[in-house]
Amino acid sequence: MELGTKIKNLRMKKGVTQECVAKRLGVTYQTVSKWENNITLPDIQLLPEISVYFGITIDELFELTREDRLTRIDSMLEDERVLTDVQFDETLSFLKSELDKNRKDGKIYTYLAKLYLHRSKSAGNMAAEYAKLALQFNPESEELDCHQVFMHTGNSVIYDWNASNHHKIITYYYQLIHKNPRNWHLYLFLLDNLIADFRIQEAKEVLKKYEQLQGKPEYKVMIYNLYLLIAEGKEEEAQNSIEQIILNFGQNAKMWFDLADFMAKRCRYDEAIEYYEKSFKLWEKPRYVDSLEAIAHIYEIQGMYSEAMLTWKRIIEVIKEEFDIQSGEILEAVQREYHRLSTMQ
Repeated sequence: MELGTKIKNLRMKKGVTQECVAKRLGVTYQTVSKWENNITLPDIQLLPEISVYFGITIDELFELTREDRLTRIDSMLEDERVLTDVQFDETLSFLKSELDKNRKDGKIYTYLAKLYLHRSKSAGNMAAEYAKLALQFNPESEELDCHQVFMHTGNSVIYDWNASNHHKIITYYYQLIHKNPRNWHLYLFLLDNLIADFRIQEAKEVLKKYEQLQGKPEYKVMIYNLYLLIAEGKEEEAQNSIEQIILNFGQNAKMWFDLADFMAKRCRYDEAIEYYEKSFKLWEKPRYVDSLEAIAHIYEIQGMYSEAMLTWKRIIEVIKEEFDIQSGEILEAVQREYHRLSTMQ
C-alpha cells in the first residue's frame, strides 16, 4: 500500500476531514489531498507528527515487512550509541507483538536480548563515567561503592569468588548440551567458562565429547587442548602443540586469530601481533577488524601510543573502504578510541 493511500485510510478510520489533518500538521488541505492521491509525499520531518496524530509508529505508517523491520532494528543497534526512549519503546512494542503471534519464536527472543543488552551497555557506560568522576573528586574516600560500580561496568576482574565464578552459566550450558548434544558451538561456550574457573578435569571430559562431534572446526580441539596443557603447567608440551597447530592449519584465518588470542593472554605480545596480522591478511574482504583492534590494545598496554593510533587509523580505513560505512556508532566508536589515545601522547 502506498503511503498516501495509507494516510487516507487512517484519516477515514479516525473520522476526520482533510482540513482537520492539515490544521493539525500545519499544511494546507490541498497538500493533504495530494498526499492521499499519491501525487506528492509528506516532508520527512512531518512523519513523526503524522504517526503521533494517527496513533501508530513510523514503521506502521510505511507498513514494513517483518524482515524489513528486523533489518532496521539491526541497523539501529549498530548505528546508535544510545537509544532514545521512543526508539526503545517502539522497538520493544513491535518485538512483543511478534511474540504474541508465536511464543516460541527464537529469533524474536534474540532481538529482545540484543535490545536490552544495548540499553544495559549504554547505561553501564554512563555508570562508569559517573563512578570515575566520583573517584576523581573524592579519591580519599573509604567508601567502596564507586569502586564496585566501576569494577562491574569496566570489564574488571572481581576479587570476590562469589561474584566472579561462572557456575550458573556452566550449569546452563550443561543443560543446553543435554538437550542439543550435537551442537558443537555449545561445547565451546562451556569450555571457555570451565577453563576460566580452572575446572580443568571437567573441561577435559567436555573436550573429549566435542572431539567426537561432526562438522566442528578441527583446529579448535588443539587450541583448547593448548589451554589445558598450560593450566596443568605442561609448557614444553604446549610449545610442541603450537608448532603442530601451525603446521596443520596454517592457512586458516580463524586458527591464527585463536592462536593470537592465546599468545596475548600469555603476554607473548610480539607473537600475538604477528599472528593477529596473519589472521587479518587471510580473511576475505570485507575483513572484520577484531584482529586489528587486538593489536591496538596490545600497543596501548605497551605504552606505544603512536603505534596504537596508527592501528586505529587502519581500522577506520577498513570500515570506510571495505564496509562502506561513513557514519554511525560503528565508526564513531573507533574514532573515539583514536582521539582518546591522542590525549595520552
